[in-house]
Amino acid sequence: MAKSDSIQYKYREIPVDPTLVNNFSLEDQLHFNTRASTDTLLDLLDDLSSRIKFIIDNKLTLRQRQVVDSIYFKQMTQTEVALELGLCQPTVHKVLKGNIDYQNGGKRYGGALKKIRKLCDADSEIQELLEKIQQERNDR
Repeated sequence: MAKSDSIQYKYREIPVDPTLVNNFSLEDQLHFNTRASTDTLLDLLDDLSSRIKFIIDNKLTLRQRQVVDSIYFKQMTQTEVALELGLCQPTVHKVLKGNIDYQNGGKRYGGALKKIRKLCDADSEIQELLEKIQQERNDR
């Protein structure tokens, strides 16, 4: 066991990358939110979570789904996911965040999070839900 393995088990990643969807509030993420004060807001957040989960389940590759589900819904670390799937941790990171092309100015390409973000940006139902959530927050 490498020295870094024992350290990585002591930390948990945040439930959702803040850049997953540009309009997400950092406090809401994809899980039940105890800070939401109205049933309407809770329903909207639940609808949004369901829609994003649908995209994850139907638009990602099997490997991307496995990694995203494990990290964001089971709240496992990248090292734990790697052990579970028989991969190395850098592979899990690349599946999640993509590769960096250093010969092309450090441009990042691929990755499940980028794909989810792009699909969410193009999904009119998600955009409508985000607008309703923002309106509901403004009305509080």
